[in-house]
Amino acid sequence: MRFHFNVLRHARGEGREAHAQLTPPPPRREAVPARPMPGHVWVKGYWAWHDGRYFWVSGHYERP
Repeated sequence: MRFHFNVLRHARGEGREAHAQLTPPPPRREAVPARPMPGHVWVKGYWAWHDGRYFWVSGHYERP
């Protein structure tokens, strides 16, 4: 995981504001199950950001 951290000072120097920017972990390898019905397409899993952290959203089939 790459981590980038910046600290910015307020104009009067009364405080500091921190901003962290994280990149998501590498994608997970998922076994793609058999297609449930003709016409369904596989949507790959991905990392989503919520409440200050990444979590994995598993791949799944959808009908276009």
